[in-house]
Amino acid sequence: MSKNYTLRVKKRRCYLPALLLGVFLFFVWLLVFFFIPPQNILYIAGFLVLLLFSLLFISSLIFANTRRGFLLALGLVVFLILGYWGAGTWLNFILLGGILFAIELYLHTKS
Repeated sequence: MSKNYTLRVKKRRCYLPALLLGVFLFFVWLLVFFFIPPQNILYIAGFLVLLLFSLLFISSLIFANTRRGFLLALGLVVFLILGYWGAGTWLNFILLGGILFAIELYLHTKS
């Protein structure tokens, strides 16, 4: 085999495990959403962590970039936290989106 072919095979990523993990975490998140009442702060934290990781894996595959997927997942989870505290308004959504866009722009120009 040629050296060029082996380099292409090494650079190729396997997206199936990330997709399966993202779908599995999403279904676990749905089970938590429908069947566990939010009586304790640990349940709410577990709910948000499951949502963060499921959105991270799925949006990273959609964007084909882990950093953008993480920023999207983090932004949605932070907005849900703001909504839980009663501050989830459209203005905060737009400001949070602007902050995340500025972070992405800064990190993109830095690399």
